Amino acid sequence: MIEIAAGLGAAVLVAMLAVAAHDLVRRPGFRRLAFRNLVRRRTEAILVVVGSSLGTAIIASAFLVGASFHASVRDSARTRLGPIDETVTVAHLDELGVVTEALRTPPLPHSDGILPALQTTATVATGGASHADGPAGSVGLAEPSVDVLGLDVAAARDFGNRPADTGLHDVPGRLGAAEAVVSRPLADALQVGVGRKIEVHAYGATRTFTVTAVADRLGLAGAADVIVPPDALQSMAARATAAGTTPPRGVVFVSNEGGLFDGADRSEAVTEAIRHRLGPRFDVEVATSKADLLAEADRRGHAMGQLFTGVGTFSVLAGLLLLVNLFVMLAEERKRELGLARATGLERWHLMRVFSLEGLCYAVAASVLGCLAGAALAWAVVSSASGLIGPAAETGEPGRAAFSLRLVVPAGVLITAGLIGLGLSMATVWITSGRIARLDIVRALRDLSEVPHRHHVLRSSLPAAVGVVAGAALALWGLLAVVPLAAVLGPPIGLCSAIPLLRPLIGRRLTTAVASIGTLVWCIGVFTFVPRITDHTGIPVYVIQGVVMVAAAVGLATALDRTWLIGTGLVTRTGRGLAIRLGLAYPLEKVFRTGMLVGMYALIVFTLTFVAVYGQISQNQMATMTRQVAAGGDLVVDANPSNPPSAAAVAAVPGVTGVQTIWRGTPRFATARGAEPHAWPASGFDTPMLAWGVPHLTERAARFPSDRAAFEALVDDPHLIVVDERFGDTDGVSGAGRGSVGPGTTVRADDPVSGRSTTYQVVGVMTRDVTGVGSWVSARSLRALAGNGAVPSRFSVRVAPDTNADDVARRLQRDLVTNGVQASTYAAKVADSMNVELGFLRLMQRYMAIGLVVGIAGLAVVMVRAARARRRQVGMLRVIGFSPDTVRGAFLIEATFIAGQGIATGVGLGLLVSFQMLSRSAALGGEVMPYAVPWPTIGLLAVVPFLASLAVSLLPASQAASVDPAQVLRMAE
Repeated sequence: MIEIAAGLGAAVLVAMLAVAAHDLVRRPGFRRLAFRNLVRRRTEAILVVVGSSLGTAIIASAFLVGASFHASVRDSARTRLGPIDETVTVAHLDELGVVTEALRTPPLPHSDGILPALQTTATVATGGASHADGPAGSVGLAEPSVDVLGLDVAAARDFGNRPADTGLHDVPGRLGAAEAVVSRPLADALQVGVGRKIEVHAYGATRTFTVTAVADRLGLAGAADVIVPPDALQSMAARATAAGTTPPRGVVFVSNEGGLFDGADRSEAVTEAIRHRLGPRFDVEVATSKADLLAEADRRGHAMGQLFTGVGTFSVLAGLLLLVNLFVMLAEERKRELGLARATGLERWHLMRVFSLEGLCYAVAASVLGCLAGAALAWAVVSSASGLIGPAAETGEPGRAAFSLRLVVPAGVLITAGLIGLGLSMATVWITSGRIARLDIVRALRDLSEVPHRHHVLRSSLPAAVGVVAGAALALWGLLAVVPLAAVLGPPIGLCSAIPLLRPLIGRRLTTAVASIGTLVWCIGVFTFVPRITDHTGIPVYVIQGVVMVAAAVGLATALDRTWLIGTGLVTRTGRGLAIRLGLAYPLEKVFRTGMLVGMYALIVFTLTFVAVYGQISQNQMATMTRQVAAGGDLVVDANPSNPPSAAAVAAVPGVTGVQTIWRGTPRFATARGAEPHAWPASGFDTPMLAWGVPHLTERAARFPSDRAAFEALVDDPHLIVVDERFGDTDGVSGAGRGSVGPGTTVRADDPVSGRSTTYQVVGVMTRDVTGVGSWVSARSLRALAGNGAVPSRFSVRVAPDTNADDVARRLQRDLVTNGVQASTYAAKVADSMNVELGFLRLMQRYMAIGLVVGIAGLAVVMVRAARARRRQVGMLRVIGFSPDTVRGAFLIEATFIAGQGIATGVGLGLLVSFQMLSRSAALGGEVMPYAVPWPTIGLLAVVPFLASLAVSLLPASQAASVDPAQVLRMAE
């Protein structure tokens, strides 16, 4: 559908440009008429171009932000994998050499490199003053969880025949038995350089290495934080069985023919060749690492791009409204000129072409300028987002995927945005020119308002009747089939379609008011009238509901403005009442223009208000969420799985009063028969943990009366599992979004290390898995499935009541540093999770604020144009006795009236829709949140745009007040 719409839009644009090009070349008379105003009225032309470019700038920035996310995520294939296209994991380490030789001889088709390696996780520390090379008085630093890779650097440098892609091309020679290469982020974190010593703790052993090179995160140097000789890692791993931990993984990296990215195109053929070559002789797992990463990058980049493009839609709408407003104003200013052209014999079709040719000049210039401005806006958004999206790349934190958000400006994306802006401008010009071409020549020459045209009854009533029936049918289907979007949109469509039918009977204003009131009543009350649809209503439905309500509120305001202003008697008072009457006269007369400007403000302020309330409520939920995930604990303690401490060692740290051991593994789960399995964390617990409490479940099987009953059943039955809400969701952004698994679903689990399999039945679903539990099973079940792959590497810890939990966490990390302990309070985990979410909300607010800037700038452009277009009227007012202060006050009152209405409408509806969604529905995963309003933020949303609107209107108001009446009245049209 989207492709069809895009194709039709492109065809229409080509047709419009073809007509304009024909007139430009073959119609010199049209060309002279169109270009005359460009030369005569340069200032007005510049204002139109600047105003129109704002809309294109918003469109271009939305596209460029999406493209930047996509390109930045995709670039992680270069920084994390380099020439690695496939990874063959060998279940039994003693078979690594045999598997490597089987893949090398004969050479695999479409591959150009085979590289064996060992992988593990370890704690890396500096010894400080304990080493001779450490500065006196220095304190040792440590990173508790670091990826270590054991490989032959000389062979790795030539891997894939592209040394520059490996990140190791500057590493000299071979590594000695006690030499290591460290990544730049780790070197910065440990404050070490070439020649310094580091300690690697794993498998109950400690080994010292000298740093021989510091490598950027790129290729093989980006796949690990430390690279050591494989023999050194093998000798440390000899104690793995004795230590009760999982030995290092043996892997074989495979590089395909081609470049960094197009090599992944051969993954299917190479993977098939690997499986055929190894057959059933070896217990291996083949992963298409590069292809999977690129597919994930495409999904995440597309989703992130959609997020920002979707958020930017509100700003795009504001820009589009400004665009329509400008060209409507342009047409109204030229009414006498166009009427004169019609009076001299110019046909309507020719008049449309002359006006569209002039509009083409504005549109082309605005598209070019808008694309440049859009690139600047995208740069501002990307710069503000990079600290949130890419903390690892920005802070140099090791052990995390390097993802640095950067601006990219693809020529194709920029051209597409420019063409969309050009198309919208040209469509607006043609629609406007068609409207003005029907003007009454006599009324146009006298500059009188047009009398509405009378349409044939059947021609006007038939489409309206069809719309009414379609709206009613849509609403009925939505209510009966429980389709919230259809239920919300059906009545408004029917009411809007009824306007042409009712207008001859009760008038335009009353008809618009009735339809707007009906739409508002339905949208506000639909979830009260039909409460069962709230269980199926998501956030997008509420957003669309809000947009419809904004449109209805603007329609109601423009329909009743004249009535309530005159009825209250505000415009009849003496003194400043003269300025009030003058300031309100134009907005009340030009209803369409007023509605466009009010809608610009209302749309953006509505969305900003909604996001502000959602952020406040989310922040208020932190304490509740902490209790739900902590299950009676104070600290969550994670240790290096290759060297975990015992529960007794954790309990011996001062301040610790209780310890619960949690076993960890990463089986591969398949959520349906034939589905592709995916790795997902699993956590195993024993009965003693239930004495502290259980995590909160948002869903559970009906046979369990409580969350505790569900977890008690897990201890007794090794085939039951509790999953988090993202389980099975492989298409989300950063794991966001709900998976497809619920109570009663059967899932299959395979462990790649032990080779065992089992099935589980889901009995509960948890939300907000901020600690990375993944899924809960009994410890007995996890050990039976994973064998040595299940490691007691996590602990839930209680601290003494009179002890600071953060102090105990720091003490745990210090005393158990060789075990790679990372301790944090549950409250801090929740805060970190919420900070990311709140950071995204703040980023959205900044992005949407661009639309507010467009609204304010648009008001400034419109006010400047209004002041220049009404110079003769202002001159006449000055002649008959209006003072400069009265004229200035009138223009400021006009700006106040427009901005005030838009801001009040946006804030009011934003509060109303957010209340409905956040406190009365299950749109947020079944969590109904206590409603709270961030009044300081709402105050800023109301006051700052209002004052800014007055500020940008002050200059055109002063210019209008300072005109010379005699000079203006002598000006020719």
